[in-house]
Amino acid sequence: MGTDRRSFLKLSVAAGGAVGLGLVPGSMSAGQARRSTPRALRILILGGTGFIGPHQVRYALARGHTVTLFNRG
Repeated sequence: MGTDRRSFLKLSVAAGGAVGLGLVPGSMSAGQARRSTPRALRILILGGTGFIGPHQVRYALARGHTVTLFNRG
């Protein structure tokens, strides 16, 4: 039985979606694993005073992480 690329990709996407949605018994997605063991991280942000840096810092602090900024200015 030959398998072409298109059918392989369709099957892979369907299997990945089933695991991600928790439809496969005994499987746990990465999101569920993260939710079960929350922990504070130490995060280094390079150039944290630029365009997106302040938003990343506020988001990380709101989630309880320790943030360090490193910039040239």
